[in-house]
Amino acid sequence: MNSPASAGKGKRIADSYVRRSSGLNGPDEEATPEEQAELERAVGALGKVLYEDDNTSQAIQDQLRTEEKIGSVVKASLLVINQLDQQLDLDEVIIPQFTQEVTDRVVDLYEQKNGEEFADEEAQKVLGATWEGVLEMFGMDEETYEEMTQGMSEKDISGYEQQYKQQLG
Repeated sequence: MNSPASAGKGKRIADSYVRRSSGLNGPDEEATPEEQAELERAVGALGKVLYEDDNTSQAIQDQLRTEEKIGSVVKASLLVINQLDQQLDLDEVIIPQFTQEVTDRVVDLYEQKNGEEFADEEAQKVLGATWEGVLEMFGMDEETYEEMTQGMSEKDISGYEQQYKQQLG
């Protein structure tokens, strides 16, 4: 887990997996009020878990270890996402943006706790590995793949596959 894929891959997959960007629906579409409300609900719960509930906050911080810098942040991020999804039954449309939010905040917690900053490349590795875990957690079936690639040419799909394989090494 300490040498996961880069966030470039994770971000590209996230961008193409579920509608996302400036809004949650893509570069040219704004989030619907329902989608925005869902994201705000999830981020509000995240804030409570990470900052307001001393027990959960401490439990998360206890996982953030310097000897496993990237891996411990990925594991903590996945745990938070999984637990919040179980409690809130999150709408999948917000998952990419919420994953980014969770990883950013857990990285911040790590930096505050350990006094050690993350380089951009390390933060990208955290996002990439967390996104891979999220895909596994939520499952990606054939129907989801079809939805994700709708409107993409074979060349586009091949390009993503090639980038993915390059990033895996």
